[in-house]
Amino acid sequence: LANVHCAQCVADALTFPDACFDADVCRFGSIFFPDPAGGILELLRVVKASGRVACAVWAASEVNPFHYVCADILSKYVPLPPVGPDEHGAFRFAPPGKLASVFEKAGAVQVQEKVLKFTIEADKSPEEFWQLRSEMSEIIREKIKRLSPEFRKWLTEDALKVLPGFFSNGKMRFPAQVLI
Repeated sequence: LANVHCAQCVADALTFPDACFDADVCRFGSIFFPDPAGGILELLRVVKASGRVACAVWAASEVNPFHYVCADILSKYVPLPPVGPDEHGAFRFAPPGKLASVFEKAGAVQVQEKVLKFTIEADKSPEEFWQLRSEMSEIIREKIKRLSPEFRKWLTEDALKVLPGFFSNGKMRFPAQVLI
C-alpha cells in the first residue's frame, strides 16, 4: 500500500492538520485516553465535515468472559482493587451511552451506538490461553509475580478447571460484546 502512514500520537494532541481524514477509527484506544473529551475533540478535528469517526469499546464485563474469567480466578488469591467508573481500563465506557455522550458534548452530530456481538476464537489450549492472559494484562502479571510458587501452582490449577468451559474442538471460544 502506498497511502499508509503510521504515526505515534497523544490522543488529545494529534499531529495532523484539521479535516485531513475521511474517517477515524479508534479500536479500544479511547478507554486509555487521559482526557476522553480532549481525545474525542481531536478525532473530530482531524476528520472532514463529511467524514465519520468510529470507536470500539468493550461492553460490560459480564458479557466479556475473555476479560473477567482470569481476573475472577486471581481475585481468590489476591484482592483486586475496584476500578472507578472513569479510570482507564477495559470497561471505562461499557455503560451504554457513556462514550456517545462524550461525542455529543464534543459537538459530534448523528451519534449512533450499536452493540456488536462476536466470538473471540483461536487455536489455543486452556494452558496456552492461561499463559497468554496471565502475561497480557499488566495488572494480572504484577499480581501473579507477588504470589509464592505454591499459590501460583494453585492459581494455575484453578484456572485450568474453569477454562475448559470456553474450549471445544481444540479451539478457545469466548463470547464477546463491544459498543461501536
